Amino acid sequence: MLDEGTFLLSRSLPLGGEEIVVVGGVEKPVTDRAEEFARILEDAQKKQIVSTGGTIFARKAEGASCVGIHPGVAVHMRYEIPIGGAFAAYSCAFMMAKRGYLVRTSVTESRVEDEQPLLDRILSAADFGPER
Repeated sequence: MLDEGTFLLSRSLPLGGEEIVVVGGVEKPVTDRAEEFARILEDAQKKQIVSTGGTIFARKAEGASCVGIHPGVAVHMRYEIPIGGAFAAYSCAFMMAKRGYLVRTSVTESRVEDEQPLLDRILSAADFGPER
């Protein structure tokens, strides 16, 4: 657990590389728009990548159904960090019951094809409960 609203799961892959799953919620987000919420979260991730000497190679944002049912904004990103190498990341931000939510996966780029299906299954099992 990173903080009271964010869980991070990480593992080193047997054939080299790493995968990360993040699920987070914000009780009182600064906006009620998924587009703006996604932009704020991605700006923070970009700053973190750049501050460690990393480089962002590609970024694409689009409307999506997060965790299969919640309308939101998906962001696909490719980046490289000095310690860890190249990664492919996927995140989806959405709003529900006046809360903001984010799901994110990052996988060593060379292992995406083999590892992403499991990460997708993990995220699809997430239950954010009924809207209140």
